[in-house]
Order: sequence, then C-alpha cells, then structure tokens
Amino acid sequence: KLPSGLQYHLLCSLGRDWGHLVKTREPRFPDALVRGYNEYITGMGGAMTWEVPVDEYGLIPEAFVRQLRVLRS
Repeated sequence: KLPSGLQYHLLCSLGRDWGHLVKTREPRFPDALVRGYNEYITGMGGAMTWEVPVDEYGLIPEAFVRQLRVLRS
C-alpha cells in the first residue's frame, strides 16, 4: 500500500524498442496480456502508460492502434 496521496504508475512499451522509429510492425504482447495487465494495474488504483512506436510521418502503425483500442473494449 502506498502512502496517502501517492499513485503507482507503470510505463511500458507495446513495441520492442523505446523512443525509436518503427523497427517492428507488430506489438510484442498479445491483446489478452495487454488488457489483463492494464486492468490489474488500474484495478489497484494505479496508472498505466503504454508507449507506442511511430513511423517516419509521426503516425502510430495500425497494429498498435488496434491494440490500444482493445483497452477501450
């Protein structure tokens, strides 16, 4: 249990690399794991940030957009 006023926050990358242009076009985790881990962290009152790769135009590749949408379903 965290002291009053503090919140656990986890930053995790959906891709295989951090802060780089796209090197892989597919997420490294299956949808069920992403959803389950997100629910686990937020269910304990924590916050979750998913880092995603971008292409040379600054766009998130469709496979990662699709996986982020899993979190809303």
